[in-house]
Amino acid sequence: MSDANQRSVNYNNDIYVQSGCDIRIAEAIIICIGSFTEDLDRMISTFVQFNTFTVYKLNRFNKSEIEYYLDKVTDDCPANVKMLFVYFSSHGRRLFTGGDALETSDKKLIYTNDIIATFRKPNLHKKFKVFIFDTCRTKGDILFEAKSILNQSLFNCLNLTNTKYFYETDHHVLIIWSCDIGEGAIVDEVTGSLFTQVLCDVLAKLQSGTQPKCINITEIVSDTSEAVETAIRSERQQGRDCDYQSPQCEQINMDNMDIILKRDYNFIGFKAV
Repeated sequence: MSDANQRSVNYNNDIYVQSGCDIRIAEAIIICIGSFTEDLDRMISTFVQFNTFTVYKLNRFNKSEIEYYLDKVTDDCPANVKMLFVYFSSHGRRLFTGGDALETSDKKLIYTNDIIATFRKPNLHKKFKVFIFDTCRTKGDILFEAKSILNQSLFNCLNLTNTKYFYETDHHVLIIWSCDIGEGAIVDEVTGSLFTQVLCDVLAKLQSGTQPKCINITEIVSDTSEAVETAIRSERQQGRDCDYQSPQCEQINMDNMDIILKRDYNFIGFKAV
């Protein structure tokens, strides 16, 4: 790996850290944000192995800085980047309006729909966007949610109730959830979130050569889901109290395309399915 690919630099008074490939030659960007350090560190160490990935880690998790940072990254995204990964690991809840939200460090809610909407910009229109949310999707405090939603416009409230309507203008979007609606995301205090750790294990197999030299994103999600459910089933068979967790994948206007990760030179490609 070249010196340019190994560098790790602090920017903006340590608000975020950039590592991996030089952004000027990167084919993909991954943005890691969240409150669980073990998950963020594992995702970064996994994705930085891909030679054409630039990896960003946001060091803070309050709502205003998340919104500012995502807006800046999307505005500044260079033309050479083909795909963006956006990864969140945090506490979350399913809203009574039908949408999902993450709880930030300043005890505010940031809606997953609003996160995705940040990437609805002309310069990103033809780029593939993959959003990974490792967060619980159980019902939260309705009174707290209602107070937050009253501060939103009526248009945003309507969007939260109808995912397909909200995303109708989005293109090439893949949303990966660590669990299904109504489920919680399992977290170990030492090792981190089950979904994130398993996902990184699957990607590590690609890098080590134990997987085929090419694997597409939908296969990665399928392998991760199977491994998560196997781990939970094993825990329950041993008599341990363990809730079910079923990872989900939502495709929006992917135009019958899939995203390919290749081991040889670790670049990304796309193919029709």
